[in-house]
Amino acid sequence: VVLPNTDTTPISTYYTSPLKLFEYMAAQKPIVASDIPSLREMLNDANAVLVIPNNPQTLARGITVLLEDEHKRNALTLQAYKDVQQYTWDKRARGILNSL
Repeated sequence: VVLPNTDTTPISTYYTSPLKLFEYMAAQKPIVASDIPSLREMLNDANAVLVIPNNPQTLARGITVLLEDEHKRNALTLQAYKDVQQYTWDKRARGILNSL
């Protein structure tokens, strides 16, 4: 799946937390995403292919990498699924309750 967020506004760059990203990770789909701080909170080079934002050429290369390299695709997908387990609704609720 592709998450080509822009870095042209501070909201997108620093404060976006797309629910679909967590769904992609939980659904065990390989991810190509823009390399911006708001997505770097969940994604890294071990669980996604991160590309230069607003750059169609690097986005296309990221997609091609995953299409051509099954081993990398599977490794990133497995790691993303493991990583998303820390973002469940239950863990979020417990964190909120603990902070109160």
